[in-house]
Amino acid sequence: MINVAVYGVNGASTFLYKLITDVYNKYIELCGGEQLQVACFVNFMGASSECTSELDAVVVSCEEFSRLYKMNAVEAIMIPTINHAGFHFIGSELIKLGIRIEDIYYVPREYFLKDSFTLPEAENMFTPYLDCGYLPYLEYHVADHCNLNCRGCEHYSPLVKEPRFTDYEKFAKDLSKLSEFITDIGVIRILGGEPLLNNELHKYVTLTRKLYPYSCITIVTNGILIKQMTSELIDAIKENDVFVHISWYPPLRNSQESILEFLDLNEIMYTNNTAFTEEFTMKQSLKGDTDKESVFLNCFQAHCNNLYDGKLGACFFPFVTKYFNDTFNQSLPINENISLYDENLTTKKLKSFLLTPLERCKYCGESKNIKWEQASVNPTLSDWIL
Repeated sequence: MINVAVYGVNGASTFLYKLITDVYNKYIELCGGEQLQVACFVNFMGASSECTSELDAVVVSCEEFSRLYKMNAVEAIMIPTINHAGFHFIGSELIKLGIRIEDIYYVPREYFLKDSFTLPEAENMFTPYLDCGYLPYLEYHVADHCNLNCRGCEHYSPLVKEPRFTDYEKFAKDLSKLSEFITDIGVIRILGGEPLLNNELHKYVTLTRKLYPYSCITIVTNGILIKQMTSELIDAIKENDVFVHISWYPPLRNSQESILEFLDLNEIMYTNNTAFTEEFTMKQSLKGDTDKESVFLNCFQAHCNNLYDGKLGACFFPFVTKYFNDTFNQSLPINENISLYDENLTTKKLKSFLLTPLERCKYCGESKNIKWEQASVNPTLSDWIL
């Protein structure tokens, strides 16, 4: 009997427990293989060391799980993909805890959508982290420029001198290519710049849903152009079950109510966030002397996997730092990405790259809060650098 942990404490993790005990173990017994014992559920938001009400397994914190793992009391962790949307840091968090990547497994989404299984399906229920065609998170730009231009914007939108839109035909080819290696994604966020500046946004929405039918797709906007959305875009958003997330900034303080009324009137789903951003965080430095591995493993944004011009990066910095370098005559690292058109590319190679610290990480340090302001017409280094 092999002792394993299950990630999460909710319906998905309970369902996985039953898949292991009622499906996997019964099939594996027929083959004479070694069965699994769920020793614990891992709660990354805290823990109570009590048995769950209906299952014979304790709930432990991530630190306690790490201790059990290092004692060989638990040998692996199983992650239900449908329990994973938004938790794009899970891989690095487990690595930080000392869990070997070879002992982290996903259970693909299809196992949570079926009522019966064949023997081969049951045997292959658990896919190694690096081999599984699943990403918890992906984002992409449809415009690099913006109509608000915040001081300290880490996408460097105020430094984009001319309108810069993503080429749709090229993007369609790129996203289709990505789907050859990554077949399922938890959360997909459509960004900018300001995405509503792109008049072809409806095409991106429709294509993304076609290729990733189970993803939670969200358009992230500053809200300025919400009430100018075309019927074509509104229909695409509704037909493809897409959310709108508004990042509220002070210039819209007097418009919030009418914007929300517009979304309600048009039956558009949106995230329930009405707080205004009063401060930005600034963490960029020109020194390049921070420990890149420490920064990478502890940075929330380091796992905001970004698709840009046929390439995939662990975050957006490898793609947008060019605007900073061009404006201020700097040479911060760029082009730390992996091409989707590399003839030797595999899912394992791609996902391994996304867990590799970047040289660009050396230029990120501890953050400090700055008052939210719009960038000046002639931005200065002090608008971005500590």
